[in-house]
Amino acid sequence: MDITQLTGILSDIEPTLSAFTGPVRTKILAQLLAASTWISRDELAMRTGVGYMTLGFHLGVMVEGGLVRRDRVGMKTIYKVNYQVFDAMLGFVSTMTEHELAMREEVGDDDRRTVQEEETAGEEGQAS
Repeated sequence: MDITQLTGILSDIEPTLSAFTGPVRTKILAQLLAASTWISRDELAMRTGVGYMTLGFHLGVMVEGGLVRRDRVGMKTIYKVNYQVFDAMLGFVSTMTEHELAMREEVGDDDRRTVQEEETAGEEGQAS
């Protein structure tokens, strides 16, 4: 995958990546994952200890990123993890992690070869 393709992919999923980031969103996501059904903002505030306005802001980012679904029941707004997006993001992160590890291994091999070549050249220079 070249840098242009990667940049395009990351630009497309940037809102979803943002929905995953930060300690407050991690708390919210953990509570939503632990809930077996829809959960209200009031319940989330109680479970996470996050202020109502702060919670609303972060839930908005998570909804905009597609990570969380929002609905209304009467006067209450309720939330639930969008598992389709959650699973896709976990798969993406896993793939990118594997790609990054492979790249590091390649760079590491090249770095080791370069150091060995320099050491060999230095030894040859001293022997002359």
